[in-house]
Amino acid sequence: IFGARVILPSESVAEIMQRLDDWKTQYNLKNWYLRDVDGYIGIHVYFKNASNFYYPWELQIWDEKDAAENIRNHIAYKRQFVQAT
Repeated sequence: IFGARVILPSESVAEIMQRLDDWKTQYNLKNWYLRDVDGYIGIHVYFKNASNFYYPWELQIWDEKDAAENIRNHIAYKRQFVQAT
């Protein structure tokens, strides 16, 4: 699994949100959703596998105004699964 994140200006994020449904077929998107939970806000876009020779991947799109809070949330809630035992 591969993941990438981009942080963009609000205007760009709004434009992307308006186009994602149209891009679903055009760019081979599996699905997308807006996550807005507990101070974390981000668009998650998943790309389809063309075959078993390609890994599925996810693109997270963050609004630059949400980036600092999203980072705080990742540190608080998501980093625990990578701690050494």
